[in-house]
Amino acid sequence: MNFGGDFPTKKASTYVKLQDAFFAERNAAGDFTLIGYSVPTSANFDYGGAITAGQTVTSATEMAWHANNKVKLNECTPGSSTAPNWTIKVTPGAPTSAASAGITYKANVTAAGCQSLTPNFTAIDGTID
Repeated sequence: MNFGGDFPTKKASTYVKLQDAFFAERNAAGDFTLIGYSVPTSANFDYGGAITAGQTVTSATEMAWHANNKVKLNECTPGSSTAPNWTIKVTPGAPTSAASAGITYKANVTAAGCQSLTPNFTAIDGTID
């Protein structure tokens, strides 16, 4: 299947890059608008996030970014808004006396049939200092 640039891995990578830059300045994770992330519009996927509009968080946030396919794609059935197929958890580290701690990402593909569509999605995991 070829969706061009319309695929969760590419959209998530953009989100992480913008979140990294925001964290470097504010020591917090921000909602989509604050970090400059435009919520993608797509015929194939729905995208969303769990950080409240206009807000920042300094603690772990499940589903800070998430995506769902709108229709069945091979063995990947559509998820729901409360149980999306692709998620990213963010954990902003607390500032220390010397410098700020990093922000950690945990990418997850919840439906087994969706992993084959995005084999590199979980490589988004990591900590940025």
